[in-house]
Amino acid sequence: MALPGRRMRIATRLDEISRSMAATEASALRELLLIPFASVNESASKKRKQGSLLQERAQHLWEKREFTDAIVTCEGSSFPVHRAVLASASPVLQRAFAGGMSEAASAEYAIRDSSQVPVEALLRFCYTGSLSCPAEGLPQLLELAVLYEVAALSEAVADALLEGLLPENVRGRGQLLKRHGGHPGVQAVWPRFLDLVAADRVLLAAAF
Repeated sequence: MALPGRRMRIATRLDEISRSMAATEASALRELLLIPFASVNESASKKRKQGSLLQERAQHLWEKREFTDAIVTCEGSSFPVHRAVLASASPVLQRAFAGGMSEAASAEYAIRDSSQVPVEALLRFCYTGSLSCPAEGLPQLLELAVLYEVAALSEAVADALLEGLLPENVRGRGQLLKRHGGHPGVQAVWPRFLDLVAADRVLLAAAF
């Protein structure tokens, strides 16, 4: 008569052990699964810190301009620069400073057919990767970005040209974006410009 009761107690104990083991295994599994996420978060945090540090150093290089080894000139203004920085940002400048051109020997590069403000904005972007240029200088800056093959700057300037569209500037900006519509940095912006203009009757009348 006691056997069924004993069997019941054993079965109950086995269920408790099974549940306990399942809970432990689940907890261990959860910890194991969380380890990669923690590692990813830590890795992302480290990358952000490293990126911030590199940005600070780039800004320092641009602002202090210590140990420069070349000069970029435009309209009588001179900008001391580091050839390695410009060469890493622009294939055109890399070829100019590294090849048999006169710039390689003189360590001086003259930018013509532009003005001081967009040229300084071009050089700043080569150092810091940040766009800093007044609206009136953006068209010339886009021309420079395309000429010197700085694709990231081309895209940033093209995006900026979509801001502040007015009847008095929409035609000129549209012509500029259309002319460089095949450039990698501008390709995606030209269709967006058309959409913005098509949605505004005033801009549409002034643009075409």
